[in-house]
Amino acid sequence: MPLLGLQPQSRSSDFHIRKLTAKGLCGFLLLKKKSTGAESSSTSSSSTTEAYFRQYDNPNSHMPLLRDSVLTRTWQLALEQLGPEHIRGKVVLDVGCGPGHLAMMCAQAGAEHVIAVDGSAAIAEVARQVKKADVLVSNFAGPGLLAGGMMRAIARARRDLLKPGGLVLPSRAELFVSGIEDREALAAAKAAWDVPVAGLTLAPAMMQVVRHPRVETLQRASQVATSTCNLLQLSTAAVGVLHFDLGFCCPSSSQSGPNEQAASSSLNGGNQEEVAVFTSDPRAPPTHYQQLVLSFPRAVRVAKGDVLEGKMSLQPSGTKGSDVEISVELTFQGSTATTSYMLVHSACGQTLL
Repeated sequence: MPLLGLQPQSRSSDFHIRKLTAKGLCGFLLLKKKSTGAESSSTSSSSTTEAYFRQYDNPNSHMPLLRDSVLTRTWQLALEQLGPEHIRGKVVLDVGCGPGHLAMMCAQAGAEHVIAVDGSAAIAEVARQVKKADVLVSNFAGPGLLAGGMMRAIARARRDLLKPGGLVLPSRAELFVSGIEDREALAAAKAAWDVPVAGLTLAPAMMQVVRHPRVETLQRASQVATSTCNLLQLSTAAVGVLHFDLGFCCPSSSQSGPNEQAASSSLNGGNQEEVAVFTSDPRAPPTHYQQLVLSFPRAVRVAKGDVLEGKMSLQPSGTKGSDVEISVELTFQGSTATTSYMLVHSACGQTLL
């Protein structure tokens, strides 16, 4: 989902507001830049940010999210489980609204006003001019939770646009890691790079292929070769520094050889008595969020009961904070190896976690 920018807006840009009203839905704000015919200078970072948001101009980029019935049903359950005092008659802010379906679901649940914001610093300025929200909702999670930059947007929106003590949904995010066996995918990739081009071999490129994270759905639940380790439990009402150094310990549950790790996440919403949980665990029904797969340069062969342990570091990267730097330090049988990855987030190239 696009990032809600909260940086000061350039005075040289002129924006206008289009307001869409529907039954139960007020203040659904979309901004378009108005052509002035004048050229204005811009920094490379602002140009990069604008290019990033333009990826979402194509409605098809939102289709995987809209067709994710598991996620939609989880939101429905969460809104149903909330007591009337949390939504009915309240002001709700949807951060990174995309096509606006979550905002409209909140309106259906009885919200008095729903402000849906998306994609630019200017719209954040508009949001600041409206009454502060009682509830903040967002489909914020990306691969590894951080990809896409929405976690940073949630922290800023909570600080600037939410009433003190306001509700944030999802209320909690968790990140998990498992060792997986994925020889079939690696064998297929190796076979593809072994095919010569004009009599030339490109097989050495395979060494770089394994250094790039993949966002995909595991084909078999049996690929999970270790127990699942809970890396992170994060309250969205208290998101602060987005640089995580996390330890993991995953006992092996099979005789297979895990040569990769898969990161999945869960999102929790609802009140304290009842909780609706959305998960991208590979053993759960598949969703458009999929899993984040990190390949090791070499396979690690383990026996049942062996333990994979180590550390994982994640932090936002790039001027827009939508990419993620990942470092994994793996310790097994007295040996330690460290591998670094760069997860480049793209609305067109891969779907959100």
